Amino acid sequence: MRGHLGVAPSVLQRSQAPAARAFLDAIRLYRQQHGQFSNDDVTLGSDAEVLTSVLMRELLPALRAQTLPGLRGDGRARAWAWTKLLDAVHAAVLAGASAGLRAFQPEKDELLAALERTIRPDVDQMLRLRARVASRLKAEVQGPLESCLRGKVDAQLPRITQTLLSTVEAELAAVRTLLTQGMDRLFRLLRGSSSSTQLRKEVYSFGEMPWDPELMQICYREAKRSQGQLGQLAALFGFFGTQSLVFGAQDLAQQLMADAVTTFLQLADQCLTTTLDCDQATQQLEKVRGRMLKKFQSDSSSARRRFIHSWLLCIFLPFVLGQLESSCKAKLLKFEGDVLAVGSPALTIEGIYEDVVRAFLLQRINRGIYYMPGT
Repeated sequence: MRGHLGVAPSVLQRSQAPAARAFLDAIRLYRQQHGQFSNDDVTLGSDAEVLTSVLMRELLPALRAQTLPGLRGDGRARAWAWTKLLDAVHAAVLAGASAGLRAFQPEKDELLAALERTIRPDVDQMLRLRARVASRLKAEVQGPLESCLRGKVDAQLPRITQTLLSTVEAELAAVRTLLTQGMDRLFRLLRGSSSSTQLRKEVYSFGEMPWDPELMQICYREAKRSQGQLGQLAALFGFFGTQSLVFGAQDLAQQLMADAVTTFLQLADQCLTTTLDCDQATQQLEKVRGRMLKKFQSDSSSARRRFIHSWLLCIFLPFVLGQLESSCKAKLLKFEGDVLAVGSPALTIEGIYEDVVRAFLLQRINRGIYYMPGT
């Protein structure tokens, strides 16, 4: 249960399903349209919980203004009454959001089917138009964007990158240590000619390591240690999603652990037969250990780079979009007619603009971390 509760808040964020990605993008765009470019932990939870968090933040100012003056009692009594009221309102909003999402499902299916019918015949034309608009838009926003990156991002990018790198490397080192210790226990049992029952039990325990919450806490603690430092650095850019970041690092550790354990057990199953004696089995498992650790090293390197790129974008992209809001938003109007002429909601000038800014920022990120050891 503890293990499930630890990963449940980030299930939606970890999902690669198009529907989940679209939902989170819709939440982000909705908040940006209301002037909220900062990135925080509002997207933790299920779709209904995320929607409730957004709605509660909108309701809170009016609720506070209308309710707090009427609360009676001393400080503690007023605080307790306010907390109970917030809990009740949150429960009501959550129930309404859940019911609304369920009721929306049939309409959503119809909208998706209609969207597919409009996109499929015109996808090539839409992509060509998107490329033309993106090229012209890039020329329009390049000046203000470069100025923003030079003046506000470049100086802090190496520090935040290094902190992210230290966070994920500490976690991956802890995962490797746990894997090595688990394999060492297996080898000791083999060399000690232990009973097959005991050996099977140890193999089962080894296979269950990624889902052992107490064992994985050794890895998870490494991510939590850097939460304060990351929070201080990223807060300069309006990023308050350090809990989401920590969950992301913990998810990464668990996934890499699970992949490594699966690799070891599959390779061991292929090479171990009943005809092998203890020494031969040990020799085969030594080879399996080497292959598994080599694959873990390769997987870790790729995952580390993806993690750093992803979270640098999460930290800097909303900030840059917010900084450019006043100078670049008006420039979008001259391109809006071309996009609207397509007549498809799948193509928007805001989406093209954000992709242009993201591409610029990614170039900056890649240039900044290319020579950094470990990335």
